Amino acid sequence: MRQAQGDLVLRKNRWVVWQKLAAATVGAVALGVGIAPVSVQAAVRLSPAMWAVVIVVLVGSGLRSRIILTEHEIIVKGLLVRRRRSRAHAARVVRAAILTPQASNEALFVLDAHGNLLIMVYGEGFTTGDLDRLVDALGLPCSRPDHGLTVSELGRMPPSLVPWSWRHGTLIGCAISFVVLAAIMGFLVIAL
Repeated sequence: MRQAQGDLVLRKNRWVVWQKLAAATVGAVALGVGIAPVSVQAAVRLSPAMWAVVIVVLVGSGLRSRIILTEHEIIVKGLLVRRRRSRAHAARVVRAAILTPQASNEALFVLDAHGNLLIMVYGEGFTTGDLDRLVDALGLPCSRPDHGLTVSELGRMPPSLVPWSWRHGTLIGCAISFVVLAAIMGFLVIAL
């Protein structure tokens, strides 16, 4: 997609990506140290492999994630997902601080005239100034709750505002944990 001169393009803050890379490195070292007493060979193979996968995902996400506002569209790009919506359907914006155990991040919910979610912009990795510029460039009425919302409070909002992945975060977390643990156990069985 070619971008015109007047398009607003917002990219993730690179510092956030570097922080996550540092955390991934610490996690890979901890995994290697934890597995080493069982099998040094498995630790030498598994720890760098897991680290490489995480690095590829983090760097890919950092490079590809952006918000593009054109004259006619709102585009939110991620590592694997690209959502495009027509600006003509946007009627208002709800800006909310989402409180999670790790941090507090802002999210913008762009709604249509009927109050249905048109597109959601999760502000993790973007600066507050970038989100301010996006809201100003949209030129739509913007409201925000008086306080930050937890995921459970967000779940009590109309279902059209809450993505499926947020409503079922525990299920997704358990499934991912199970797959990762199964992969590690399988690798250990093969290595021994």
